Amino acid sequence: MLGDYIPASPPAYSALYSNSFEGQGHHGGSAILVHRDIPCTSLELDTPLQAVAVKVFMDRPYTICSLYLPPSVTVERGDLNRLVRGPSFSLYFIGWKLEKAKWQFFRELTSSVSSVADFGSSDEAVTYFADMLHTAALNSIPRTSGYFPKRPVPWWSPVCTTAVREKRAAFSCLRHNRGDPTLLEDFRRARARARRVLKEA
Repeated sequence: MLGDYIPASPPAYSALYSNSFEGQGHHGGSAILVHRDIPCTSLELDTPLQAVAVKVFMDRPYTICSLYLPPSVTVERGDLNRLVRGPSFSLYFIGWKLEKAKWQFFRELTSSVSSVADFGSSDEAVTYFADMLHTAALNSIPRTSGYFPKRPVPWWSPVCTTAVREKRAAFSCLRHNRGDPTLLEDFRRARARARRVLKEA
C-alpha cells in the first residue's frame, strides 16, 4: 500500500498512481508501472474506488486497470459496474459492425502524409497514428451499444436511485476540490447514507 508516501519510479519505468480518500480504512491506493519504451497515456477515471488506468500502445491498444479493494470497506457493485462501463473502457466492450463500414471514408481519414521523421520521438508517432486510426474507425464503422444488459433487481426503489445519485454528486464535487474538508464530509455522509439505504432495501 502506498499510503501518503509516493515512491520514486524504478529506473526505465513510468509510474501512475491512483488517488485515495480518507475514511476508507487502508487507503494506500494502487499503481501501474509501464516501461518507458512502451507508449502510453493515463486515463481519467470518475470513480470513488482506488483505481488507476492506462492505455498502452503495442501491437494494438490495450487498457490496463489496477484496482485496490480495502478489506475493511464495503464495495458497491454499482461502483464496479460503472468503472468497467465508463468511457475509458468502452472501446473494448463495443462491437464493430464491419459489414456496414464505410471503408472508402476510412481510407480517406487515414491517408496521412506524415512519417515517423516528422515527430520528435517514436512515442509521439505511435500515439498520433493510433489516435488517427481510432478516430477514423469511430467515424466510419458503426458500433453496437457496448453495454451489457442490466439485470433488474426487485428490491431497487426510487429511494435507492436518489441515494446513489446524491453519493455520486458528492463524489464529483470532492473530486474537483480534493482539499475541501466540507466536501469530504459531505461525501462521507452521502456514501454512508447510500450504503444504509441499499442495505435496508
